[in-house]
Amino acid sequence: MLEHYDAPRSLPAIAPRPLLIVSGACDPRCPVRGLRPALRAAERAYRLHGASDSFGAVIQDGVGHEVSPEMDAAVEAFFIKQLKPAALLRAVVTPA
Repeated sequence: MLEHYDAPRSLPAIAPRPLLIVSGACDPRCPVRGLRPALRAAERAYRLHGASDSFGAVIQDGVGHEVSPEMDAAVEAFFIKQLKPAALLRAVVTPA
C-alpha cells in the first residue's frame, strides 16, 4: 500500500495547485537522491497541466534539516507570486 503514497506519486497529484518544495541538500530526513524522482514527476505533472509557474523547488547546498534565510525568502516570494496580495488588498480596500 505504501507504494501508492510515495512522493513520486503524491506530489504530482497536487498539480495544478501551487506547490513549493524547500529542502536542505544535506537533510538526512529527506535525502536529495530520493527527492529528485519526486521533483521530476511533479515538474512533469505541472507542465502537463500548463501550470509550470505554480511549481517550484529550492534545494539549498550545505543546509541540513533547517530553514535558512534564503529558503525563507524563497517561500515568501512564492507566496507573494501565487497569492498576489497586492491585488487582493486593492480589492478589499477599494471603495465600491
